[in-house]
Amino acid sequence: VQRQDMGSVQKAIYDSLVGRYRAAFQVNVQDRRQFDRIGRIAMYLLEAATNPMLLVAGSDSDDVPAFQHPPLDIRGDERLLELLERYSLYEMPWKYVAIEAIVRGAQLAGEKVLIWSNFVRNIRLLARHLAAFSPAIVHGGIPSIDAASSSAATTREAELDRFRNDPHCTVLLANPAACGEGVSLHHWCHHAVYLERTFNAGHFLQSQDRIHRIGLNPDVITRYTLLLSRRSIDESVDGRLRSKGDALSVLMDDP
Repeated sequence: VQRQDMGSVQKAIYDSLVGRYRAAFQVNVQDRRQFDRIGRIAMYLLEAATNPMLLVAGSDSDDVPAFQHPPLDIRGDERLLELLERYSLYEMPWKYVAIEAIVRGAQLAGEKVLIWSNFVRNIRLLARHLAAFSPAIVHGGIPSIDAASSSAATTREAELDRFRNDPHCTVLLANPAACGEGVSLHHWCHHAVYLERTFNAGHFLQSQDRIHRIGLNPDVITRYTLLLSRRSIDESVDGRLRSKGDALSVLMDDP
């Protein structure tokens, strides 16, 4: 786990959001009408803890339906608006800096890295940020070979093949919903990095299986790096996923 404080501007943006939405989480569990709104607020907090610039854009057209949400409604909140306008001028999200360092180190070691993000906009931004590493990209907007039109620039299968076999392609940027069961990368990649995670334990556990399979050489070390912004929703998600994972291992009698 790699924990780090958010930059001062990012932290101010995050704290402003928490102040705005704190009351929304004090809802009676019987009030189902609030659940959708709470889910949307959680999306905003996840974005703010990773890259606040996502807040002004809203969801990407290629996000899965569960992640569709409108841009943050500023509603004349001048402090928050000013912070968002200034953010890209003063800070680079620390998670982006950490990922670039990890990918650069892996390239020097002759290794490949899988980067997971649930938000397609993060994948698009990281693709530009990591262009020197010829990233392969798999998300909802990249069609499978069976669904691709003749004009499609690429397919998921082609991107995965490039990641596996092209020595110049040292990083795969992927979305758990689009790179699920049936995708095996354990012979080519032994390090996965999570830009952010949600409370969906199923997606997290399935994503781990992409680079780990029973029968791997015991000398192979599989690594998972979790990027967590301190004092943010990232730590709440981490706690919940650990609890769910522990409960599942007890249920299945499988440590």
